[in-house]
Amino acid sequence: MKPEARHALLNDVRTIVTDSGFEAMRLVISQDGTIRLVLDHPSRRVTVEDTTRMNVRLRKALEARGYPVDDFALDVESPGADRALTEPRHYVRFKGERVRVVRRGENLKQRVVTGVITAASDRGFTLKPETGPSLDLAYAEISEARLDPVLPF
Repeated sequence: MKPEARHALLNDVRTIVTDSGFEAMRLVISQDGTIRLVLDHPSRRVTVEDTTRMNVRLRKALEARGYPVDDFALDVESPGADRALTEPRHYVRFKGERVRVVRRGENLKQRVVTGVITAASDRGFTLKPETGPSLDLAYAEISEARLDPVLPF
């Protein structure tokens, strides 16, 4: 697929997703032509039904826009229980939730910290670790952050 066609397809998918009230947390077209979409919702968790409906909606909308939908696979999934936090708004949204954070830097007492987000802003967040005092962290200090729910099994 030519770069211009790839760019247009990605933009159309983002538009369809956004117009449906969802967000494209991650969207890529792989070398084999598979469109991979990690679907997010701004105020609730994404369900299996949401991903199924979005798959059907995307196929119909892309076909209506003239794309040969039988020429590529479409993989729509949710961020999962251990979803990544990649933007400040994710930290705000998941305030009160347990997260696992990997911090940047070599001279850290604790590079990996698990705790609860107690506050979040545009510049950083406060994490209450399982042990010890709260940490005020800037987003620039974070290498990776993921929800770390305690699952019932």
